[in-house]
Amino acid sequence: MLYRLALSQIFIVKAAPVIVKVKANIIVSFILTLLQID
Repeated sequence: MLYRLALSQIFIVKAAPVIVKVKANIIVSFILTLLQID
């Protein structure tokens, strides 16, 4: 159980920057499409 918990913690730490990057990319593309509509 502790081993699994440690693995999930490592996964969260490694995955967090990727998730942030993906969210940032989605927000940027959304803003760009809004600007293009204008």
